[in-house]
Amino acid sequence: MGREHWVETTLGKIATHPQYGWTTKAGQSGEFKYFRTTDIKSPINWDSVPFCFEIPNNPEEYIIKRNDILVSRAGSVGLSIRFEEDHFDTLFASYLIRFKAIPPIDSKFIAYYLLTREYWDFIRESQSGIAVPNVNASKL
Repeated sequence: MGREHWVETTLGKIATHPQYGWTTKAGQSGEFKYFRTTDIKSPINWDSVPFCFEIPNNPEEYIIKRNDILVSRAGSVGLSIRFEEDHFDTLFASYLIRFKAIPPIDSKFIAYYLLTREYWDFIRESQSGIAVPNVNASKL
């Protein structure tokens, strides 16, 4: 099977509407961990992930779930991670954008694309900002 069976598409057609994370400060203790751009590592060092200083009225909207893809929109623009399991005790931060694959698309395909040279070329061309490089959800 060659490339003739591949279809070119956009993230907007194969993933849910992008969602920005929760805005608060990091804290030393609390009910929920607070996953930030700086925590995107493989493997994740969960001991170094801080807690949310404040909790939103609707924390369930920011809980990290299985197959969530988080993409950094500022600082380390374009850096991404796909979660293979639920993290009901963790909210994601505001400089991250969450995407979820729309079935029957497997989120692994999106995660693989976010590692390609084509993706990183696009990120470099799309960045804006002088002090802190950034990209927004509509560009992604």
